[in-house]
Amino acid sequence: MSKPIPDQLTRRLDRLERENRRLKFVGALALLGLGALTVMGQTAPTSVANTLEAERFVLRDNAGNVRATLGLRPDGTAALALADDTQQDRAVLSVTAPGQASVDLSDRAGHLRAGLGVRADGSALRAETRLEITLGERPDDAVRLTLFAPGASAVEISGDFTDWQPVELRRSTTNRDAWQGTFRIARGIHRINVRRDGGAWMAPAGTIRSADDFDGEVGVFLLP
Repeated sequence: MSKPIPDQLTRRLDRLERENRRLKFVGALALLGLGALTVMGQTAPTSVANTLEAERFVLRDNAGNVRATLGLRPDGTAALALADDTQQDRAVLSVTAPGQASVDLSDRAGHLRAGLGVRADGSALRAETRLEITLGERPDDAVRLTLFAPGASAVEISGDFTDWQPVELRRSTTNRDAWQGTFRIARGIHRINVRRDGGAWMAPAGTIRSADDFDGEVGVFLLP
């Protein structure tokens, strides 16, 4: 006849059995985790695209101001424009579709102060084209616009006063760098662009640069 097992020994055996089951459960979880890590390590890394394509990029500061743009203008010119904290373009690097490359540097008011460029054939191009306005003696007199474009062989003008139709200017008989045209222009604020030698349309020096309705630029002047 077997002797009864003391209660203390029975409780001890039960505790050992529970601890044994707990150790087995923890060991199984560890093996499962190790297996998952092994499988993840053998999985090929996801490929990352190294090309980002778009027609226009815009860089803004933490105040929401546009500080830089990179993109294509409506005339096919590729341009990188860097602006100050007033969103005024200060440095513009551009290449036209026919291959004319230029760099324009402006002051804080938007006036073109310096520039350089190269035509598609490699000849040097002075980017600065300066506008001067001569008013008639009477308010209803025609207004003479003079554009100084050193080195240019042809200069065209387009503005709200020409219904944005290109008008070719005449070379001055006294200054080969000066190109002139006479227009009926009402007093007030007007917008203008110029083009030299069939290149890109640009805002001339002597005007205030402003964005146009086609992600390009236009020169603004006041006729008092």
